[in-house]
Amino acid sequence: VEPRMALQPDRSGSWEVFLEIPDLSPLLLKFPAFREIFTGSRCIVSGASGNSRWQGCVLRSQRVRLANWPKANEPLFRFERSNAELDYILRTDALLRPGTSRLFRVASDGRGYELRSLNVRAGEKYILVKSEPHLEHAEGLKPIKIQCEGVYGLQLDLPNALSADWIKCLKQLGLNQARAIDVWPVGIPPAAWDGDGRVEWLKSDA
Repeated sequence: VEPRMALQPDRSGSWEVFLEIPDLSPLLLKFPAFREIFTGSRCIVSGASGNSRWQGCVLRSQRVRLANWPKANEPLFRFERSNAELDYILRTDALLRPGTSRLFRVASDGRGYELRSLNVRAGEKYILVKSEPHLEHAEGLKPIKIQCEGVYGLQLDLPNALSADWIKCLKQLGLNQARAIDVWPVGIPPAAWDGDGRVEWLKSDA
């Protein structure tokens, strides 16, 4: 049930923040009592413009634009009418991960996808989102506007080879250079892959 953050550029050159809520219908196999909640209660998304969604929206994946950065101590989404089991699941798996920095890799489709780690690779483009303004100024670093209250953005265009000055700059930003081999999945495509360090397969896949 863990949501994921994503960034999308707009026509003005700034970036919008979206919360990607997964399809929650598989939970009904284990918790059939949730059906009444999912279909009859509004889903409230923390930080969303208007702060609510219509009934039944969580029975398919959703992308919700955030106007304000969510608070660290509350679930990223909840329901107006709920029960103890569902509240426990959301408090456990639908919270904003700890930390003041979020790293997004800009993919070939132009969107930024959140990474689990703060590791970067040479030749890639990233956006670092922090709760405080960025003070670092160097070639390849570009402050950008995030259309979400409470956070600030910095775009990193990394060269194909990182110099000592670049590595020092990355450390000041709280980032590390990834030093590992690349592993590419062979066979059945994964159900989800962030393009860097997180991959998911179904248990039924070989």
